[in-house]
Amino acid sequence: DSTISLDSFFNSEIKRLEKLNPIILKTVIKDADQETKSLKIQNWKNELSGFIAADITKDLDKSLYSIEEIDCKKIYKAKDKKLDIQLLMIEYHKDGGIRQVQIERTIDNTLYTSKEKLKYFTDSIYEIEKVQDIVILGNTTYKISGILK
Repeated sequence: DSTISLDSFFNSEIKRLEKLNPIILKTVIKDADQETKSLKIQNWKNELSGFIAADITKDLDKSLYSIEEIDCKKIYKAKDKKLDIQLLMIEYHKDGGIRQVQIERTIDNTLYTSKEKLKYFTDSIYEIEKVQDIVILGNTTYKISGILK
């Protein structure tokens, strides 16, 4: 099985980005507030931690996910709505390297509901969109994007 673990992929991306130390155009949107800055990321491991935490490829239980391979994409879909990671899509370059990763995560418990969409495009952009509905506080929407300059 040619499955690459996302954990090892993102750890090598973190090392590559630390060495490269690029300037990122980072935009943070919280509800109606938006802020954009050009900056260097001090802690790439922290910045990309949501992607690493969503790695279902390491100990994949094939009874929980359906796996589809279409062209250069491998798509994991949760068979149960209660699973945190509902979707993982990995798109490969023709040479086998990862081109992009998309993750959909849902957390639903008695205190809050959270829906996240994480997108990572090697060499260009990462995006994290999150909608939280907290029982007492209501709805909050976040979007973080980083564009490599």
